[in-house]
Amino acid sequence: MSADRLRPFPALVLLAALLAAGCSDAFDPFVEAEPAFALYGFLDARRDTQFVRVQPVTDLDTNRVTARVTSTALGTGERIAWRDSLVLLDDGTLGTVFYAPFRPEPGVRYRVEAALPGVPGVGSAAEITVPAEADLRVPAPSVVDGIVTQGLVLEGDLRPRDVRVTYTVQRVSGGEPVPFSFEYVSRSVPSAGGFEVVVNLLRDARAIRTVLGVEPGDGQSVALVDLQLNYDLVDERGGVVSSGLGAFGAAACFETGWTLAPAAVEAIGFVDAQGGA
Repeated sequence: MSADRLRPFPALVLLAALLAAGCSDAFDPFVEAEPAFALYGFLDARRDTQFVRVQPVTDLDTNRVTARVTSTALGTGERIAWRDSLVLLDDGTLGTVFYAPFRPEPGVRYRVEAALPGVPGVGSAAEITVPAEADLRVPAPSVVDGIVTQGLVLEGDLRPRDVRVTYTVQRVSGGEPVPFSFEYVSRSVPSAGGFEVVVNLLRDARAIRTVLGVEPGDGQSVALVDLQLNYDLVDERGGVVSSGLGAFGAAACFETGWTLAPAAVEAIGFVDAQGGA
């Protein structure tokens, strides 16, 4: 079992998917504010470098794009200039990708602009809001027919991806705290207005005891120190491109903790040490 807390979805994979979609688009030369660009990009709060593919609408044979690309955090006005790089695309041709070394903030809306140098007001722009952390609701744990579970509800419209629950435990006799991570899936709960993750607490506790070499009946050997929920929110095509064509997305990862009810801790055979208890 891996103790890794996150397995981020690669930004370049999502960018490649957007580029593939862009290669199949039929560019209409009769767009407003001509000449304009096609923008294919992805703002990823899990990465410290961002990428956007810029392609002219009216000259598809041009490999090197002449453009000035900037991004602005709307609200604060913080502006960053991007640099260009000529890269080999999946279809074997060369194309221009712009990049910038920064990590976008969750919940912030950004505007990425590609302007034609020396021609004020001519260019294209994309706006996208990076997903914000979902509100977490923690109902009471369930103990039914010896099965102990915890339902966690993440509110919002985006389905959580790469969901992991991490238990930090420690031997009561001493030693360093040890994390154990388990993969989970989320399911839509329309009536609850979000997505639910049902954590099988008893199954996970048994797996932890097996790895630690603790006998099943020895309920006083392992202490539960902490519980964390990790997940990604990915909005693949939520961006709006103006005066041009293309597709834009955004993603972020989050970690949030919750306190398991003492009765549930006892039911799964652990000693409650949450919050330094």
